This record gives sequence, C-alpha cells and structure tokens, in this order.
Amino acid sequence: MNPLHTFLARLRAVFTKPALDADFAEELAQHLDAATADNISAGMTPDEARRHARIALGGVEQTRELHCDARGLPWLENLACDVRFAGRTLRRSPGFTTVAVFTLALGLTVNAVFFTIANDLFFRPLPAAAPDRLVVIAQRTPSVDLQLPFSYPDVQDLRQALVPPAGGAASGSGVFADLMGYKEEMIHLSRTGESTERAFVHAATENYFSLLGVQPYLGRFFLPTEGRAVGADPVIVLTHDT
Repeated sequence: MNPLHTFLARLRAVFTKPALDADFAEELAQHLDAATADNISAGMTPDEARRHARIALGGVEQTRELHCDARGLPWLENLACDVRFAGRTLRRSPGFTTVAVFTLALGLTVNAVFFTIANDLFFRPLPAAAPDRLVVIAQRTPSVDLQLPFSYPDVQDLRQALVPPAGGAASGSGVFADLMGYKEEMIHLSRTGESTERAFVHAATENYFSLLGVQPYLGRFFLPTEGRAVGADPVIVLTHDT
C-alpha cells in the first residue's frame, strides 16, 4: 500500500476509534466462541475450553492493544492522552496553572524579543545591493577602546586617498570603489502648539544612497551637487518603518 494511503488510513482510524473498537470486540468474541466450541468438541469442560481458547489467542487485552497499535497512530493517541491529563491537572490547581501560564508567556516573549534582535543584527542582510562588499572604516583611541567620529574634511581626505577619480582607471590608491560618511544623531521636532517629538536622523554625504545601491519608493535621493556648497539649504530624505 502507498505510504500516504497507509498514513491516511491510520489517521482515519484515530477519529473512528469507538466504532472500530466495537467491530473488533465483536469479531474477537466470535473467534473466542468458535475456539471454545472446538475445545468442547475435543472433550474439554466449558470453563477449561474457554481458558485454553484465551491462552491460544494470547490474551484478550494484549490482542486488543496490538490491534489498536497496528491500526492507528499510537504516538498521536498518547499525545492526546497526555494533553487531557495535563488539562485535568491544571484545572485542579488554578494557582499553579496561573504561574505556569505566566512563566510560559514570559519565556515566549523574551525569546521573541531576543530572536528579533538577533535577526536584525546577525541574520537579516543589510538593505543594500551588495552588503558583502561593504566595509566600515573607524578610528579608535590607542589607550581606551573608544570609537571616534570622522569630520567631513576627514571623509573628503579619505575619499581622495582611497577612491579612484570618477571615470578614471583605478590607481594604486584606488582601494575602494566609493566611500561615504554618515552620522546618527537625535533631534527634536515640534509644530506650533504641539509637543516636541524625538526623531533619529542620519547626517550623510550625498553619495550615501548611491553607494548602498538602493532606490527610493517615491521621489528621489540626493543629487551629486547637493550638500557641497557652503551655506546651501539642507536636503532630507524621509524613511518609513520596514
């Protein structure tokens, strides 16, 4: 028989167990009666004939259990029994049930939070066209493990030293295809008559998005000429939750 058909037949037997048990009990009784009658015909007393018929069968309860195991899904039935037993135990101890449910809910919440953080930090790729080619350049103090920020002139100097000129062949100093700088900071936004709201922004160079290789959902990103002129108006790109 096809394994799938066998599994479906066993699954169907789990949900029709009372009817199948009744049919098997009737068949088993008929078999015992026939064996008993044969033993009586062989000269045994009725009680002795019945006892020998049971012995030859291997035991009524043992035969019924073996038949049930071969017919259904024992692991599923055992699981259902365990669940019912656990339910009865929890109903008898409401205080223990409350503590158990609270502990389980707390554990699931903590695991969900840690998985979300780990997924963002380690598993989910960066929202960039080629995240495996991105490199972070940082400077640290020699005595204390403290990361120091770069100034905008520092970024410009690094770009001239590490990135080849646009349109030109990569020279010995062309270590990277491009280089951008950004700084995360918190600002406070408010409207007239409304309370102040905090927002996190990235102050970035004009090639921030082009280096990451992403496209805007609406509108455009920075132009190459924006942000270079002294005193020019600031340009912003609004983001949304992902």
